[in-house]
Amino acid sequence: MRVRVRLDFFCIFMAIFVLSSCSRVQLIYEYGDWFLERSLNRSLSLERQKRQDLRQRVKAYFAAHRIHELPHWSYFLHSTADLIEKSSPTEMKIKESVDDLERLLKRSLALGSRSFSEVMLSLDSLEINKMELNLKKENQQRLEELQKESEKKYRTKRYDRIEGWIEFFVGKTSKDQKQLIREFVDDFDYKNRSLWVRNRDHQQARFLSFLRSRPGLAEMETYLNEQINQPESSRLPEYQKQIDDGKKRFYLFAQRLSESLTSNQKKQFVSRLKSLGRDFTQLATKD
Repeated sequence: MRVRVRLDFFCIFMAIFVLSSCSRVQLIYEYGDWFLERSLNRSLSLERQKRQDLRQRVKAYFAAHRIHELPHWSYFLHSTADLIEKSSPTEMKIKESVDDLERLLKRSLALGSRSFSEVMLSLDSLEINKMELNLKKENQQRLEELQKESEKKYRTKRYDRIEGWIEFFVGKTSKDQKQLIREFVDDFDYKNRSLWVRNRDHQQARFLSFLRSRPGLAEMETYLNEQINQPESSRLPEYQKQIDDGKKRFYLFAQRLSESLTSNQKKQFVSRLKSLGRDFTQLATKD
């Protein structure tokens, strides 16, 4: 289902807020609408008038998100900073924080569910067929990219990305912390890394079938909100298991990493989160 794929993509896109400087967050609000619109157009193959309508809808979404949702993101960052400042988070506390982050992402997605439902219902049969072809082509390209990527390159890229995120927050990592990251990366399931593409294909087919049934606006909005709030309901069971297992590994890794932080790293982590929280508040109230 492209909607689910785009929502998954947008979850990552919105999560960048928590991993970026204020200038980058500002950049997302200045150019993010163009990026999302371009991405959607590549899949939907809309004619000119509908592309213009989509452009206005995406701009309106970003404007509404900045005002209504960024304050919640700011509160989350400050709350997380307070938690880290007071103690080393337990595995349970880390899970609770991840759950809070998921709720924020779901709120962000739900904000656009009605408008996106209207876009989907405006598609005629030819446009739906074109969308299906675009999706199949993109999935095939992604599978080919995965097949070409060696295990060494795959794990090296993951290690560099994760270490970069961590050092953004806490500063230079120690030898022991690098080893923790390496062990975490080594635990990724290289052989089954294409499972997420198969799941995309599965959800896309499910959505296309629903769309071709010509649902009403209320039905479409209900469908999308169910996908946002209960994404596990339409995933392949083996993919959901992969996600659940990955979360458990992450909770343990995050706890071990948290326990390894020096006092200076902890201070920098707290400072970074609070600074981002203030930046979000400022951006949310910007005229």
